[in-house]
Amino acid sequence: MRVTQNMMSNSIILHLQRQNQLLYALQTKIATQRKLNKTSDDPRGMAQVLDYRSQLAVIDQYQNNIINGKMRIESNELTLEAISDLIQVARGLGQQYADENIPAAQKQMAAQEVDEIYAQIVSLANTKFGNDYIFSGHQTDTPPFGNHVEITGGVPADLTFGLSADATDVIIEIRDQDDTLVRTINLGDGFTPGSGGTDGINTVAWDGLDDGGVALTDGGYTFTVTARDGANPVQNYVTYNGDAGQLPIVIGENLEVDIDMDGRNYFSPAGGVNLFETLQDIVQGLNNPDIEAGSRQILAAIDTLDQASHQINTKRSEFSPKLYRLEQAGNHWTNFSSKIDMAITKIEEADVTRAVIELRTLELAYESTIATAARMIQPGLVNFLK
Repeated sequence: MRVTQNMMSNSIILHLQRQNQLLYALQTKIATQRKLNKTSDDPRGMAQVLDYRSQLAVIDQYQNNIINGKMRIESNELTLEAISDLIQVARGLGQQYADENIPAAQKQMAAQEVDEIYAQIVSLANTKFGNDYIFSGHQTDTPPFGNHVEITGGVPADLTFGLSADATDVIIEIRDQDDTLVRTINLGDGFTPGSGGTDGINTVAWDGLDDGGVALTDGGYTFTVTARDGANPVQNYVTYNGDAGQLPIVIGENLEVDIDMDGRNYFSPAGGVNLFETLQDIVQGLNNPDIEAGSRQILAAIDTLDQASHQINTKRSEFSPKLYRLEQAGNHWTNFSSKIDMAITKIEEADVTRAVIELRTLELAYESTIATAARMIQPGLVNFLK
């Protein structure tokens, strides 16, 4: 077969293009220090890298869950620690002023102090983590403790509240979001259990109307309760507005650490002691005009307060093993992700020294090809004469 000048030129150009591609690939490898810059560089290796990166994304989510879980537990612990400290202050006041020889005026001042402690504890029980209440179960946008009520779709709502003693006269005042009084409900006398005037938790139906009989707009409302037993005031205390929801912290495939978000389990567990009622019992005892009966009531409430404190400390003891488990899981994923990073590096990372040597060799070959091509395709006088 006759090899023409045109065939040699095309062959040389093809070889130069291939060498250019190899030069570009080596230069890119050196610049990025990576063997894999596109899928075609190593399809199998790229598939492995993508799989590893998917695993890292999942691990990152686990790590974020663990960090948030630890912060949540620490927030709960700090809140309960502050409440425990306040309980001890209230206990000290009750112990000090249970003495029958202390004048009534001083007892009433102590009652105000305990009532302020009660308000502080209620505020702490309504602590938020971010935008979520930490003790309201899944009802994270609802304050767990307090006299709150929601109207939805014009449906009548129940007002739930606690009384520290039987009452013969209960008045409920309902206010809107602007703290404007919209409805006053006077329950009067003759209560039956659960209707709003007996010791313990009471429920009263509200039709959602204001004092003029006009339906109120949907939304949140607060209410205050004033109760008396004849001439004597009766203390009222907050009730729970949340649910029994738990917070699952996902730390691995089919692995969770649950954080108890049900505030009742901390402050008013079934079969246990209601902390809020107990504090108001102390206030009631300090305000009791019958000094002897009031002292007995205070001392009984102090014993109950010790139980409430024990309940909270028992719940606090649950945090340590959960925190330890989260920390161990975090350490595991940190180590595991490091190994995955090393595997990715092994696949992706280029041997720069070797690449530089290859580049220099290829450059010499490229220069030689150009020099050879120049000699082979240079036209002579004989070519023109032909």
